[in-house]
Amino acid sequence: MRLFEHLALLAPVIVIAVGALIALVLIWSRVGWESLQRREHPWRVLALSLGFIALIFVLSALGVRLPRE
Repeated sequence: MRLFEHLALLAPVIVIAVGALIALVLIWSRVGWESLQRREHPWRVLALSLGFIALIFVLSALGVRLPRE
């Protein structure tokens, strides 16, 4: 019962936080889309960006660590 009381008290905070996160994602995706449309080769830029993200994901999944200074 105590868990539900905590959830009821935190519900407005959770709703506001999720709404703010969704708003940020929508704003930045629109900014990215408009920026991508202004490029000379938008599909090349998109492919390179996704390839870079995939490379980081694969290296992280394999446990590769970069040397620290």
